[in-house]
Amino acid sequence: MAVRAESPIRDISDLKGKSIAVGAAGSSNAQTAIEWLKTYGVEQGDVQLRYISTSATVDALRDGTIDAGFQLSGLPSGTWLGVANDHPLRFLGIAPDKMAALNARLPFYVPEVIKGGTYRGTDEDVTTIGVKVVLVTRDTVPDIQAHEMARVLIEHNADIARAHPTGVAWDGRAVADAGFIPFHPGAAAYYTAKGIKMQAG
Repeated sequence: MAVRAESPIRDISDLKGKSIAVGAAGSSNAQTAIEWLKTYGVEQGDVQLRYISTSATVDALRDGTIDAGFQLSGLPSGTWLGVANDHPLRFLGIAPDKMAALNARLPFYVPEVIKGGTYRGTDEDVTTIGVKVVLVTRDTVPDIQAHEMARVLIEHNADIARAHPTGVAWDGRAVADAGFIPFHPGAAAYYTAKGIKMQAG
């Protein structure tokens, strides 16, 4: 959840009565923003939700026609990098107790940190909402293929990171708590051999 650096908005609860771009209606982007607001006691009727595209959100933040914009994205987001180059941004964080309450209700949301310096105007770390992302395949995929996919994602994350910085996250640390669906036997065999504990769905 981003606001312009000069905005008086310091907290999610400050968004009451404000206009917020949340992406397309019915999208996971919009739903995540709505759930985050709800955690702070801000209902949909308390804000002006703008269901506009990412590019329109960028333009609206630049010209000040919205108070805040929300986007689900890997880090760093090219969208926010572009805006921040013109207008320094400030990202709204989520308090630990609010994150715990949201996670208890919807366990696929997890805390994520935007490191200071990631965007112009963001000098300190900000804890925000992350979403668990999984690679899903059919159970008919041969074990050896699933094994190799798991191996490549974990052992070659530096190569993946050259395409996008989020590649460094594929290092096995998140496997243990990402199992809200069953693990493919081939992938499970790889994780077991590497000593990575799994929590299956």
